[in-house]
Amino acid sequence: MEVHGTTIVASAAHPLVLHAVPLLEGLRSAAPEDIRSGFTFRVGWSLYELMVDEYGITRLAVPDYRRGVDIRRRVTDLTTALSVQADQDATLAALGVEDGVPAEHHQKVVLDRRALEADHLYLLRQRITESDSGWHLGVVSDEQDEADQQLEGLYVHELLHLFPFVMPLLSLPVGYVAEFIGGRLTSVSDHDETVHEGPLAPAAAAAASITPPEHLRAREDVERFLQTDAGRRFDPESFVPNHKGNYTLVAREPFSEGREFRAGDTVLVVAGSHELHLVRRSAPSTRRD
Repeated sequence: MEVHGTTIVASAAHPLVLHAVPLLEGLRSAAPEDIRSGFTFRVGWSLYELMVDEYGITRLAVPDYRRGVDIRRRVTDLTTALSVQADQDATLAALGVEDGVPAEHHQKVVLDRRALEADHLYLLRQRITESDSGWHLGVVSDEQDEADQQLEGLYVHELLHLFPFVMPLLSLPVGYVAEFIGGRLTSVSDHDETVHEGPLAPAAAAAASITPPEHLRAREDVERFLQTDAGRRFDPESFVPNHKGNYTLVAREPFSEGREFRAGDTVLVVAGSHELHLVRRSAPSTRRD
């Protein structure tokens, strides 16, 4: 997608990449001088940063959440960040919550270390501060004795490795409590009133349902095209939806506008010097490669 004259690429596992489109659209509100390498912004739980790769392509990057505590390294694969965001959005929608409050990746969570070995857990959100998400993850037992708790603080992003099943709930507002048994959600309450019982449907199913079949077929065509000599002139990680509901590719070298490439039943049309738009079932032109 082009923002203030700069083509920005977002890469993630399909169909999660569809969730990157609002991020790119949101960049249109940024000042033109901010669209540069090193510019950071936050959407939901995650931080995002613009980076320029070795080919001069501007990419959207995130902290490498796979690395545990040390996430200073940036990666251009947005799959983890978008997966968590999709799950949290789906949870808010399923519970009818309109005033969600993201727990930012750098904020702290209070953990009772006994939860690392316990089966029945609770997740409670209390007062939020700039550095504290307000979440407390503890153990449900018949005899609640605060003296038995073994409290420590950890970062929100560390829950991805220790308690991944709580991540979808972390945008719920203050006052919400969730219970889990064996890593499975059993109930959600709002200030002592039960609002949901049992597990929630995974967001991945909802994400897949918004992917048009023709786009899936186009993707298959282009993936085969990228293995050809002509296709190797394009960046495979740049194959993403654009703001018009179509797909784009970004070339490693400039092409004349209007030039076309054939990929199965898909015609790829160059729009601008580096951006390639996909058009399904278009009549081939005489300028085909």
